[in-house]
Amino acid sequence: MLRIALVVLLLAVPALDAGTGRVVVVPFRDAGELPNAEWIGDSIAEAIRDALASREIDCVGREEREEAARSLGLAGNGRRSLAATLKLAERLQARYALAGEFQVPAREHGPSLAQAPLKVRARLVDLERLATTADFSEEGPLADLGQIQARLAGRILCRLLEENCPAEPGTPEAPLRLDALESYVRGLTSASAEQKHRLLAQAALLAPEFAAPRLELARMQLAEGGYRAAIRWLEQIAPGDPRYREAAFLLGVARYQTGDYRGAVEIFSALAREKPAAAVWNNLGLALHRLGDPGALEAVEQAAALDPADPDYQFNAGYLLWRRGDLVAARARLEAAAALDPNDAGVQQLLERSTQQQGPRRGDLSAENLERLKESPPIGPQAGGRKRLAGGRRPEP
Repeated sequence: MLRIALVVLLLAVPALDAGTGRVVVVPFRDAGELPNAEWIGDSIAEAIRDALASREIDCVGREEREEAARSLGLAGNGRRSLAATLKLAERLQARYALAGEFQVPAREHGPSLAQAPLKVRARLVDLERLATTADFSEEGPLADLGQIQARLAGRILCRLLEENCPAEPGTPEAPLRLDALESYVRGLTSASAEQKHRLLAQAALLAPEFAAPRLELARMQLAEGGYRAAIRWLEQIAPGDPRYREAAFLLGVARYQTGDYRGAVEIFSALAREKPAAAVWNNLGLALHRLGDPGALEAVEQAAALDPADPDYQFNAGYLLWRRGDLVAARARLEAAAALDPNDAGVQQLLERSTQQQGPRRGDLSAENLERLKESPPIGPQAGGRKRLAGGRRPEP
């Protein structure tokens, strides 16, 4: 199939179907002569993936992509080829695959590295049609890498969404320092947690306006339970940044985990007003619950209504009802949670108590703080997450 696809790619470019489908973007292949330049290809791919995710397109995450690449035995520069991208797309059940290459000539006695010419080419492939959808190219001095990859990402995004792009796509207001971008990308792809933290912190220090390393550092702190350190990083991300909504959600989580429930309510309330999402309503309800606010149950029920297939929302609604002594209503919610996940021991225990008409007992610490907070930013169309193509590929059961 891949051989046939590679031949068909040389045919005329067709128009896109309406909507967008799942997209996999691989790091761009180094086709130049500059040593140790692979990070540039990683940077371009990451910028495109971020741009697609910012418009809620279902784009394969870096970790998921790398896990699939390892399972296929793809390694080195060869994993960045078009053939490797098509293999990954098939494994990941993606409709669109994006591959490309970049060129930076080796320095001799000419200008500094920052002024070296950079040429980038990308190819978007529609796997359902087995055809190239579009080819893209951008160029400029390497120092303008941030702007170059932003222009390229904008053009690809317009093509996928079938929007009319401006003749001169917008670029960041201030050029991003090349050394900061390199530190960020090398940190992002580092296998060592210590080195990753050092490089990301270096990127943040070099570019105070650069939100990406701050968000990644916050994620690292959250994963380790360093909620106060995460707050310090997240508070540095401005509301106008494309990553702000994700940063705000994580900031709400960190405030909740440090006991600042009023701060968490303020953040999740603002997010819910801006764009309702199940995870946002859920966390808002739990923060209100910790404050003893009677509106807690209504917020959690909003989450369950937005995403009835998530057992955690059903459990949280049941738990709050159980805490109120409404055991009949609690039982109905817990039965719904158990139907969605029969192996959830916590659901079964609370369901048994509701069925036996055993409500909360004073001093029973085992029944305290059982509510389930969502710590990952919302994903999925019901939660304000990712857009999917009608009729597009789906993971096989």
